[in-house]
Amino acid sequence: MSAKLLSLLTGSTFLGIIILISVLADNAITKLYASSDVSANDSQRLNAQIIQARENIGNELINQGQIIINSINDQFGFDNVQSNLSLAFQNSFTGDVQPTLDHLETADSTLEASIISLLRSGQELISVSENQSVVLDNNTRGILKDVGQSISNLSVSADKIHSQLSSNSN
Repeated sequence: MSAKLLSLLTGSTFLGIIILISVLADNAITKLYASSDVSANDSQRLNAQIIQARENIGNELINQGQIIINSINDQFGFDNVQSNLSLAFQNSFTGDVQPTLDHLETADSTLEASIISLLRSGQELISVSENQSVVLDNNTRGILKDVGQSISNLSVSADKIHSQLSSNSN
C-alpha cells in the first residue's frame, strides 16, 4: 500500500471519528435544546440532562481515543514488544538466560522498527495536513497535524526509552 494512500486512509479514519463524535454531541445538544422550553421548576431535570450530555460526549471521546491507542499498539508492533518483554521477564525468573536474551533481542529489534514506523507515519500525517492539493477543511488539517505531531513525539519518547535501556544493558 502506498504511503500516500495510507495517509489518505488514516485521514479518512480520523475524519470518520470526528463525524461520529459530532453526531453524538449534536444529538445530545439537540435533545437539550428541544427541552429548553421547560419551566423553572424543571431546572433540575434540565441540569441533569446537561450533565448527562457532557458525560456522554466525554465518554465517547475516551472510547474513540482508546480505539486509536489500540490501533497504534497493533499497527506499530508495541503488543509484540510488550509480549517479548513479558516472556523475557518470565524466563529470567526461571534462570533461563538464553531464552531471556533471545526475547530481549526480539523486543529490541521490534521496538527499533516501531520507532522508525511511528516517526514516518507521524511525518506523513503532518505532510498530508500541510498539502494544499488535498481537499481538507481547516479542522481536519489541524487534527491530522496534531495527531501526526503526537505520533512523532511518541516515536521520540520511545527512542529515548530505547536508548536508556540499551545503555543500561551494556
